[in-house]
Amino acid sequence: LLSRRQRQMCIRDRYKRKDTAIRLQISLPTLDAWTKAGIINGRRIGTRIYYTEKDIDDALKKACK
Repeated sequence: LLSRRQRQMCIRDRYKRKDTAIRLQISLPTLDAWTKAGIINGRRIGTRIYYTEKDIDDALKKACK
């Protein structure tokens, strides 16, 4: 099992839902819909969903098409 510090280090390169929505300039319900539709991929860690920089970049590319 990972210690609390190790888990925090793993999460450091990821963005929470709210931060991701702000970066994409969309609402949280829209982010949820995009995640369910496969426009952006989220990573579930426990009960939370995180998004990587690559996930955000890929979503922007898909949204701009």
